[in-house]
Amino acid sequence: MATSEIEDRRLGSVETWRARQDETRRLLPGRRGITVRVEEGLLLVTQAGDPEDHVLGPGEELRLEGSGLGVAWAFRPSRVLVVRGGAEGVAARSERGVPRAA
Repeated sequence: MATSEIEDRRLGSVETWRARQDETRRLLPGRRGITVRVEEGLLLVTQAGDPEDHVLGPGEELRLEGSGLGVAWAFRPSRVLVVRGGAEGVAARSERGVPRAA
């Protein structure tokens, strides 16, 4: 199982994560939070302090805020967008014409 970490101080940046099956990634939302959106595949996302685990499929997204460490686990090969900063999700940014990562 490969593990990598997301932490970026830039506001509003978009990153594409191409996850292999069983790959995990640490998610550090910080003060501005992050939004995780699955474009392809299946992902489990959990965050310290949140009693729920979230399973996201294509087109679904989850907002993580606060200081609790989040972890994403790809159940199968996945393409995931991670947006740092801002309170809106990836879909809202796309509708406004903000470019999405390919």
